[in-house]
Amino acid sequence: MTKILVVDDEEQMRRLLGQILSMQGFSCLFAATGREAKDHLEKNAIDLALCDVNMQGESGIDLALHINEHHPDTAVLMVTGEYDPETAAAAIKSGTYGYIIKPFHNSELVINVQNALRRLKLEIANRMYRQDLEKKVLERTASLKNALEGMIQVMTRTIETRDPYTAGHQERVAGLAVAMAEEMNLTGDQIEGIHMGGE
Repeated sequence: MTKILVVDDEEQMRRLLGQILSMQGFSCLFAATGREAKDHLEKNAIDLALCDVNMQGESGIDLALHINEHHPDTAVLMVTGEYDPETAAAAIKSGTYGYIIKPFHNSELVINVQNALRRLKLEIANRMYRQDLEKKVLERTASLKNALEGMIQVMTRTIETRDPYTAGHQERVAGLAVAMAEEMNLTGDQIEGIHMGGE
């Protein structure tokens, strides 16, 4: 079940938001302060945090920044009693998925929550896809590198077999070239390329 954390220092507003969201089948947790909210986030897998902008102590925007940094799988929606362009811009910059102004219609809240959850799901899927792709690229690169090194060694041995007087010459040249590259403080990739070229 989707879990939503409602963060507001007004008990009546927490109760109202909880009722609206519970009627839509969401499971709700409640916090009156940023500290309480952080405790819930540490102990529970929260899908979405619904945060009041102006609270006693830590502001909703500060909490949103914390969630964005430490809980990337949690979406954040901001709720405020007054519209201020600077506050709205700061909220969006903090990584929130939306900005709801009180008083709001129940349907407006539900639509914003559903959209935020849908966007979160897509972002998580995209992040996992990129991580999987990066892993596959690294594996494929390592495989190609091993194949290339194997081909170079076969060619080197073939040449040395034809001319036994130069046996080991290429390997010694590669070793000297690598030593010089290391003294020149070249990068690991450059040194590896020089080693392959020397062989």
